[in-house]
Amino acid sequence: MSDLSLIFSKFSFLGNPTKLIKIFLQLENLIKKQKSNYPKPDVSDVLYVKVEDDIYRLHKKKFIKEVILPNGANVIILSKLALANSLKIVGKPGDCDLNQILKALRKEKDLKKCQ
Repeated sequence: MSDLSLIFSKFSFLGNPTKLIKIFLQLENLIKKQKSNYPKPDVSDVLYVKVEDDIYRLHKKKFIKEVILPNGANVIILSKLALANSLKIVGKPGDCDLNQILKALRKEKDLKKCQ
């Protein structure tokens, strides 16, 4: 078995690995294209999501509500409308909870639906 087919066999539980790679590249391009004038830190692995006035931090596979945003951080800015539309795509009720999106994506078998 070649190295490439061995790698793809390890990811077979995810479905088609090429679709997963395409989704990852689309997400990476989306994050790079996002215009933000918020200062970024030199070295940080903490991700913050700002949904209008609410601030969340990703910690151990869950979003935790924060009070303030640090002076320099990795920030993704969303509107409540974009969050509600994302919840509709994954088939969850629209009460604007980021953790529901994460749970739904973990359980999703066909990621093509969520592109």
